Amino acid sequence: MTYKMEVDEVSQNVFHVKMNSTKFLCKTFMRFQEHYESPYPQIRNKIFTRKEYAKIYQEDRKADTFTYYTDWSGFNIPSYVLNPFYAGKFDPLLKCEEKLLDTFRPYQHKKFYVIGTDKNIKFYTMLHELSHAYWYTAKGYKKKQREVLNTIPERNRKRINKHLAHLGYCKEVWEDETCAYALTNVDYLDKFKISKKVVNALRENFNVISLYKMAPMMHGKS
Repeated sequence: MTYKMEVDEVSQNVFHVKMNSTKFLCKTFMRFQEHYESPYPQIRNKIFTRKEYAKIYQEDRKADTFTYYTDWSGFNIPSYVLNPFYAGKFDPLLKCEEKLLDTFRPYQHKKFYVIGTDKNIKFYTMLHELSHAYWYTAKGYKKKQREVLNTIPERNRKRINKHLAHLGYCKEVWEDETCAYALTNVDYLDKFKISKKVVNALRENFNVISLYKMAPMMHGKS
C-alpha cells in the first residue's frame, strides 16, 4: 500500500495529520512520540534508533514480536519534539519521517501541536487528542484543568497514575492523560471512583475553547 498523508489545521496552531494506514501512521510517529513521552528512561528525551527502541519495547512487553504498529492508533506531539530531528540527530530517517518534517518545516520556529491518526478516526478520539493539544497551546487550559485535578482524592489519583503507567505513559503526562480520558471515557474513570462532578468540570474547561456545540457527550447525552 502507498501511504497517503493529509494535514489540516483543525484549531489555531493545532494540526491534524491523517493517514490511510495505521501501520504507516505508527511508523511515521513512533520515534517522535517516544522521544517525547516514552515510559522508558533510556528512550525519552534521548537519541535512539528504531532497532534499539523495538528491542526495549518487545522485552518490556515480553512479546515474541514487535507489536507497536498494532498497539497504537493515535499520536500527539508538541512542536519542539521535532527540533532534534531537524538537527539531524536521528539520521537516518525513514521517508515517512522526512515527509512529516518537510510538512512542518515552514512552521519550524513557531509553537504548534501535531495530532496523528488514521483516516477512520472517531469523534471522541479526536476530542482526546485535542485535549492534549490544548494542554500545550491554549492559554489557561492547563491551569484550569490542574485546579480540578487537585480536587481528586490522592488515593484515587494514585490508582489512575498506576494504571496510566501500566498502559505505557510516563509520569510527565499523567495529568494531561487524565484530562483527555475524562473527555472521552467516563466508564474508564468510573472504576477509579472519579466523581461526575470532577469529570464535568474538566469537560467544561475544555468546552470553553473547543467544540462544545458539536459534542453531545458534553451535554450529558453520552
